[in-house]
Amino acid sequence: MNDLPTVVTSCTINLYADDTAIYYANKDPDHVTHAINDDLLLIATWIESNKLTMNVSKTQMMVLVQAGCQVMGRTDQGTNQWDSHP
Repeated sequence: MNDLPTVVTSCTINLYADDTAIYYANKDPDHVTHAINDDLLLIATWIESNKLTMNVSKTQMMVLVQAGCQVMGRTDQGTNQWDSHP
């Protein structure tokens, strides 16, 4: 059984075959950044302890915002960390 969903503390996680999606929603972009990065660190530790690898070339992040709001940011492909830019 895959215990990855028990590792994250803030995000919602969904597993589909060999794909994983994590979700988090909050009005404060900085809060989103910290919550996702904290859970990504936990996931990275889980991946390493289970002797798995993440296919970084297939890893993507999508930011959805309400109309009239703008959140800009970027992911660092080397660390999979999200940096918000107001």
